[in-house]
Amino acid sequence: MHLVAPDGRVFVGAEALAPLLRLLPRGGVWAAPLSLPGANRLAGAVYRWVARRRHRLGCASPVCRRGD
Repeated sequence: MHLVAPDGRVFVGAEALAPLLRLLPRGGVWAAPLSLPGANRLAGAVYRWVARRRHRLGCASPVCRRGD
């Protein structure tokens, strides 16, 4: 996942989650826990786990197969 923020900054992978949530209505509530100590590390581990298994988790798009 890549996010290009309105100010032009680029975020990749789990690091894009908090900025993305902050752009959504009421997303700041969900982004707040990501500022806790260790949250980014945990989010990165979860992101990598999902990314490795995306084709098994229901993604039928050919995009999910890239790099496999």
